[in-house]
Amino acid sequence: MDSRADSLCLICKYQRMIEYGLGVVVPTTLAMMLFSYIVAPELMPLFFALSVTVALTMILPAQRIHALNFQCWTKNPMTKSLITSLIGMIYITEASIFSVAMLSVNAGMDPQQPLTFAVFASLIMALIGVLAWNDRYKKEASNIDKRYVKMDAKAAQIRVHDMLTAKGRTFDEANVSTGAKIGLQEQGLMIHIRPLSHLSSEIMLVRNDVANRAVVEDIKQDLAFL
Repeated sequence: MDSRADSLCLICKYQRMIEYGLGVVVPTTLAMMLFSYIVAPELMPLFFALSVTVALTMILPAQRIHALNFQCWTKNPMTKSLITSLIGMIYITEASIFSVAMLSVNAGMDPQQPLTFAVFASLIMALIGVLAWNDRYKKEASNIDKRYVKMDAKAAQIRVHDMLTAKGRTFDEANVSTGAKIGLQEQGLMIHIRPLSHLSSEIMLVRNDVANRAVVEDIKQDLAFL
């Protein structure tokens, strides 16, 4: 297996770790914390500390993904992050609704009171918002390829410019507040170059629905040297 395939496998592995951690372990621990408020209040700090610890450990696979993005092209991880957030939101919402109902009864409240209604309404609105965001940007995220390069944004822009010129590509180039944009209108492709730090930058290939995929793959190969 070549190094690019190895890097992609590792990225998928670390993404799954983050998804399970943030989408299953953390929400479940928070749900247990909410339940313990009623059945065993002395365990609340323990479950809270456990959920925070698990969430903080997700920094480690995130750092590995960041490092691996310097080695190969990957799909934009936004879709997976949104799905993870959605799963976590569902878990938290279900646990919270049940816990709020129990707390309401325990405190002598009823669903007609404004506070109880506000909690239910805010949870439902949050879930609807996540679903709407996911539906809107899921397809767009699938049309994005990205990689990081160990050079500043200006140097990366010059290298991309020189490569496209050498290939005889027709393109438009513009500097923007977030970096630079190079558009290949005939191929349905836009290249975004954004600084990550003074020594590294991000290159994103954003293609539209009618993009010439062969050209896109050819450009990715030509930019592999970055």
